[in-house]
Amino acid sequence: MFEGLSQGRRLRALASDSAVYGLSSGLNKALALVTFPLLARHFSVADFGMIDYLNTCAILLTTFLIFGSDAAAARFYYEFHESEQKKQVVSQALVFQVAMMAVLLPIGWAAAGWIADLLGFDRVKGTILVRLILAQAPFFVMTTYALGLLKWTFRRWEFLFISVGSTILTIVALLAALLSGALDLVGVFVVYLVTRAAFGVAAIWLVRDMITWPAGLKTLRFILPFAIPFGATCIIISLLPFIERSAVSFLLGPLALGYYAAGTKVAMLINLPVSAIETSWHPFSVSLHKEPDAETTYNIVLKGVCLALFAGVLAISSVADLVVQLLGSDRYSGAGVVVFPLCMAVALQAVCTVAAIGGLLAKRPHIRLYSLGAMLVVSAVAIPLFASLFGIAGAAWGSLAGALTRTVIETWLAQKVWPMAWRFGGVFILGLYAFGVGMIHQATVGRVAWLGIELIPLAGAALIIPLAWLVLLDAGERTKILSMLSAASNRSRSVVL
Repeated sequence: MFEGLSQGRRLRALASDSAVYGLSSGLNKALALVTFPLLARHFSVADFGMIDYLNTCAILLTTFLIFGSDAAAARFYYEFHESEQKKQVVSQALVFQVAMMAVLLPIGWAAAGWIADLLGFDRVKGTILVRLILAQAPFFVMTTYALGLLKWTFRRWEFLFISVGSTILTIVALLAALLSGALDLVGVFVVYLVTRAAFGVAAIWLVRDMITWPAGLKTLRFILPFAIPFGATCIIISLLPFIERSAVSFLLGPLALGYYAAGTKVAMLINLPVSAIETSWHPFSVSLHKEPDAETTYNIVLKGVCLALFAGVLAISSVADLVVQLLGSDRYSGAGVVVFPLCMAVALQAVCTVAAIGGLLAKRPHIRLYSLGAMLVVSAVAIPLFASLFGIAGAAWGSLAGALTRTVIETWLAQKVWPMAWRFGGVFILGLYAFGVGMIHQATVGRVAWLGIELIPLAGAALIIPLAWLVLLDAGERTKILSMLSAASNRSRSVVL
């Protein structure tokens, strides 16, 4: 799709894809922030933490049921040219997911009471909530799988309809239940079940032209070896939020879990650009990698991603506690302390996605398994250790320690299997600067502020732009930007005259 385009047109194409997927993700996150005040103000702090914890469990379950078959199917989809062969790839991967659900969901249903005890919930209500999570799972799987197909086939507006429409319907249903005065914890998950069922069916309907009756399972034998490392990596990624919340819940209690959940809702603001980058980067980079100047494009993207995200992390951190209190009420004051480390962890995830593209190009998905395994080990040790020492902020910094470990190892391994001429010097300096500002902010939080705005990360966000000009861009890039600004200035003057 991007072959043969000039650098400028490639970057515009990537920006276009990122804008569509970013709009989808952005609207989803913005709408999710609407549910934050709805639920946070209606429920107690502890109950809000439980809702967030259970949603984390639902995502982990869905990831386990899909087990990387969506990513594997997408990767092999372009290996075939015949429409029927492509349909077999999609359909046989779907058979695998149905088989996983048929085996695991009945077991989970029978063990719902034991799972509720394990999570520390009341036995009766917890059993009901766990079963509602299990009932959602098939529809969650359908939606996730269909969205992956829509993304990899560049069907942008159907992708937007499903991803945003489901969130809008959920908010409308929650609001209606709140206004009726009949919304309790069980009611929240009944609403989730109904809305996810509606859009799960709609999502599969939209991709029905890509599904056919499986002609055996021959294609699945090629997909599964590729799916297994993808599935393991996706499970590890989904495990980390579960580990965070479990550590906070068991070490610090349900009230702390509610504060942590509130802080994560503000931290998700950085997910707006990150989700856009991650969704559009793989199709863009894979379709481009055979072009002779692909690495030049990759470096430009990496620099832009680092500058935008590190500046965004600092800017969000400066207003974190203010936003938490405005949306969730004064009951959640202090929850903003987790925002910088959580935002930085997500930003590093996006940097890793771009810089470690060599692993995907070399068809070596297992290298992600090594880096994520290291991240899981570091996080599993650091999160409870730091949480016991520094409270909810410590849990967030433990998560950041794991993300940093993953970024370093995965980028290094990707470079080993698919060497590229990356220019990491400026990126490293910019990242070090953002870390330094963030650590100073954490040490002085609440003491260097004005009208609820933290001044240290705000100043850091402003100063990162001139720093990037000096250390991130080379002389040629600075000259090109200046000439573009000069041309734009001349055009504006001619319009005025």
